[in-house]
Amino acid sequence: MREYFRPQSIYEAASFLKHHFQGSPPGNEEDIEKKNAIIIDLSPLGLKYIHKLEDPEKPNYEGLVIGATTSFQDILE
Repeated sequence: MREYFRPQSIYEAASFLKHHFQGSPPGNEEDIEKKNAIIIDLSPLGLKYIHKLEDPEKPNYEGLVIGATTSFQDILE
């Protein structure tokens, strides 16, 4: 199961990260090969994150954690 999210602006990306990610490290290419990772494609920002899904059958987006979250929060405030 592969899922992609492609924000159209830095504000959309910041909002998505602020509301859906709380801070754990992303997954890696091996996780994608196993099809148990989500790819967050932030092309407008020159970034791409891969997050490992604990249970591919029931993705838990609330549990996703990304290190860049705090800097994105500043954009929205």
